[in-house]
Amino acid sequence: MSANIVVKRFESVSAFEDRVMDLIKEEALRHTPAPHAIMLSGGSTPLAIYEALAMDPVVADDSTWITFTDERFVPFDSDQSNFGNAEPMLDELQIPEEQIIKIDPSLHIGDAADQLDKDLDNYLESGGTISLALLGLGADGHTCSLFEITDLQRCLARLAAPIYRPDLPNRVSVGPALLERVDRIVILVKGKEKTAIVERLLKEPLSTTAGMALRNCKNVELWQV
Repeated sequence: MSANIVVKRFESVSAFEDRVMDLIKEEALRHTPAPHAIMLSGGSTPLAIYEALAMDPVVADDSTWITFTDERFVPFDSDQSNFGNAEPMLDELQIPEEQIIKIDPSLHIGDAADQLDKDLDNYLESGGTISLALLGLGADGHTCSLFEITDLQRCLARLAAPIYRPDLPNRVSVGPALLERVDRIVILVKGKEKTAIVERLLKEPLSTTAGMALRNCKNVELWQV
């Protein structure tokens, strides 16, 4: 796996965040004949980037769609909602609501996961692609909301699945079957506390759920500050 992950390290948080912001802008502006989606991650690492981009946006190309790696099963106005945290940026990018693939938190979590799985499948079957996915990496080695082997197993036959957490909130996450169809994956890592898990991911990838989820992905980068 280490040979398959291209590592880029940044000397400062500002350089890291500026480059990620530029990457999102570049992808949002890119025109393609068929729809192409940017898959956004949640967690704390990208929040400042989303906030900065909302203050300095571009108008996305009509071919640009948005989806998410995972979502906490909370209302969109919760400060824990990945979509809710990204919404000001998406508004400024002028992404139409019908081009944002997200969960419906008004449904039962199982039904919400089924609907997201169907929506993603319909998008891909109609010719859409996921050209860029920004993933996080937890200090415990998880990515998306894939914390345990059982979470990976729940995703085996589907693109998205419900994830039940003992500490709540529960979540809906994409899994390996979808990640394998992404053109370019960039894992965003910030903080000294994640140095050990990065080394473990690179040297013993299958000892982490992130490594297991990404084992068949074709184009993976890790950007670290």
